[in-house]
Amino acid sequence: MKNVSAPEEFEAATLAACLLDPAYAIPRARALLAPADFTTPGHGDVFGALCAVADEGPVETLDERIDPLTVSARLGDARWKDRLTELLDVGASAANVEYYARKVSDAAQVRGVEAILAEGVRGCRSPDSSATSVAQETAVALLRTLEGARDRGGFRKLGAFEALQSIEERGRSTGVPGLATGFAEVDRVTHGFRPKELVVIGGVAKGGKTTTALSIARHNALVDGVAGAIVSAEMGREQINELLLSATAKVPRDEIARGCFDIDAGRRLSEAAARLDAAPLWVDDRAPATLDGVRAASLALKAKHPEIQYVIVDFLQLIRVELRGRRGDEELTAVSYGLLELAKQANVTVIATCQLNQKDIERRQDHRPQLADLQGSSGMVQAAHFCALTYRPAMYNVTAPPTIELDFPAGGVRRTPAFRATLLWDGRHARVDNDDTRDRWKPQAGGAAIGRSYAAASDD
Repeated sequence: MKNVSAPEEFEAATLAACLLDPAYAIPRARALLAPADFTTPGHGDVFGALCAVADEGPVETLDERIDPLTVSARLGDARWKDRLTELLDVGASAANVEYYARKVSDAAQVRGVEAILAEGVRGCRSPDSSATSVAQETAVALLRTLEGARDRGGFRKLGAFEALQSIEERGRSTGVPGLATGFAEVDRVTHGFRPKELVVIGGVAKGGKTTTALSIARHNALVDGVAGAIVSAEMGREQINELLLSATAKVPRDEIARGCFDIDAGRRLSEAAARLDAAPLWVDDRAPATLDGVRAASLALKAKHPEIQYVIVDFLQLIRVELRGRRGDEELTAVSYGLLELAKQANVTVIATCQLNQKDIERRQDHRPQLADLQGSSGMVQAAHFCALTYRPAMYNVTAPPTIELDFPAGGVRRTPAFRATLLWDGRHARVDNDDTRDRWKPQAGGAAIGRSYAAASDD
């Protein structure tokens, strides 16, 4: 075939390949294209007719059911027969159909980007628009285009075989099939968190929720090499770096705060800094953080770095959203559902930390938190796929072991039984770790699991 460069010629080549070898070419072209992706007059109609005829019977009989005559009959105009016959003479190869189709798809996506940017310009010129809303809508639209997602009226075929393929891939995985936490007890039950899931980690002040979230980020960035982002509405970028350096180098936080440490600690900090700088981890420490701002920035980052798999938001009560006079629980519910929408739009896991109602917990004899202790818990629990509550016994009993419990209670999990994981707490180095000395996950009545470990670790 001659060297083709114009989109019109790639469109013709795609259609020719589908006519030459329908059983092979049509399914492959359909995986990449929709009729609207063709710009040459009539080409989209031809592709739609090819797909319609293909849907009327099994793939195995496509070669018998598709030719210029049957397709022109589907188009309702016999004059198409001559044009379709001409397509057979363009010299295309059915073996190259995916190459042709990708060229057509790329051109369609470029047109889509142009249209999105033009719409953004029109939005900027509207007297009722805001920079944040225009930026967010533009980022969402661009992300869909860059990921190859098309809005074809909302409804799509169920796609059960696609789901089955995903399930089988999880079964073949040698590691954690989803986003790992690095905590063996948690990953064993959840099999990792999935894209489009919202995970809430609730805890009292100094209860370990931020340290837990940063431990997850550190594991993914340094151990699994999984890209992610941290939105910190509480701490600045420098504070986050210090916590991650302390945890990675195992240099006490107080020594880092003073800037006084020995030569060996300095060497470890230097090595940790090199690892963290090379890690696929981004930080946004704007203050104050708004829901629209968090979504817009996260979607823009995802568009630039499609490999991003998770976003950590610390913490939920500090994210502001405008509700025209409504506050409190309604605001937290709006933020929770807004973060869930971000997870869906960006195809990531969103992990949000949340402050618990500490006064109510301290008044009880049993200081373990409950779902009701989540401020604005009703909407938050409904939005989240997982709610984990942190509990450090040593906060209430100085003789207690240096552990931190992650409790996933009934009513706070969607796709797993309720369970509780007990991990090692090392507040001096801003770490939450596994206890590798024993297998501590044991099913309990009602689906709970309680870990038992009294291994030594530093107190906060």
